[in-house]
Amino acid sequence: VNAQLPEIKALRFQLAMALFYNRQFDASQSEFEKLRSGATTEADIQVINKYLDSINSQDRWSFNASVSYINDSNITNSPKPGTQIFGKDGSVLTYTSPREEGKGLDFNVSGDRKWLYDNKVFTALHLNSYGKYYWDNKDFNDVTAGIGAGVGYQNSITEIEAVPFFDKRLYAQGRSGNGKLKDYADTTGIKLSLNQWISPKLRYQGLARYAKTSYIDKYDYNDGEDWLLANTAVYFPNGQQFWTIGANYSMRDSSDAALAYDRPGVRVGWGQTWPKGYSTKLDLGYAERKYDGKDFFGIKRENQEYNAGVTVWNRAFSLLGLTPRLSWNFNKVKSNSAFEEYSKHDVSVQLTKAF
Repeated sequence: VNAQLPEIKALRFQLAMALFYNRQFDASQSEFEKLRSGATTEADIQVINKYLDSINSQDRWSFNASVSYINDSNITNSPKPGTQIFGKDGSVLTYTSPREEGKGLDFNVSGDRKWLYDNKVFTALHLNSYGKYYWDNKDFNDVTAGIGAGVGYQNSITEIEAVPFFDKRLYAQGRSGNGKLKDYADTTGIKLSLNQWISPKLRYQGLARYAKTSYIDKYDYNDGEDWLLANTAVYFPNGQQFWTIGANYSMRDSSDAALAYDRPGVRVGWGQTWPKGYSTKLDLGYAERKYDGKDFFGIKRENQEYNAGVTVWNRAFSLLGLTPRLSWNFNKVKSNSAFEEYSKHDVSVQLTKAF
């Protein structure tokens, strides 16, 4: 009923409470935050905050899982065969390798556990694994598993956390592999995150991350350090709509200047609930990646990266208890190096579950 009549606040409140008492706390928190964005009195906000405080006080595991079918016509984001670069001396270099294609699954699984002290300070354990499995091109299978241990502070409007972490990546090593996953890289680092409700309609999300990655001896020229600073504002005009705008800056430092770069970027998103249970989400992004040194072809690369995505789903329809989401994504890179340029469209069906 709530999917059919999303504008009726009493129904959303009943749904949020039902989810709360059924201990589906992640889903309940989302509904209460939507309600708070449309609350008109301080008394209503106080009631909602009490529920949110109660959700935050639960010592519990929180799990998220998603799987998507993928049909990728350009796994390595390569230029078209026949693409040429013309050297200053009149020489011509031609890209001849065929693009790698694959059908398979893109998956992401995470589990988080918090232990609260005085209902404010907490310690946390974070587990995650993500990757891609191609059943018809196993040379490009890629899986990462990670663990992090955090400490932080939270209440109904603020959450801040520091998390040292370790990730291990297994990769089938592409054309030089034999289709079997092998040890590829280890990453250690720390990330600081902040979620702050500035008002019932406006939330700020900040992330600072440092990581150092070491590859196996065969690929140790990729070793480097990465920094990321991401800032996102999320605005909820009402319980049926939200807007996001973000600015981020990432940087990679490497002993090989051709692999080191700076990458500032901006993002914008729009989510909307429509009549009869339909929901949509639109995302747009743009970034510029500038490398510090010249590559093998003598080019100091400067890339312009564009991306767009649309996701559609219906809350009234489920498959095995999961709501399918149909997504279209577009990625395009323009560069001063023809070997860096590509564009591709991806269409996927995603099944997502939070519990």
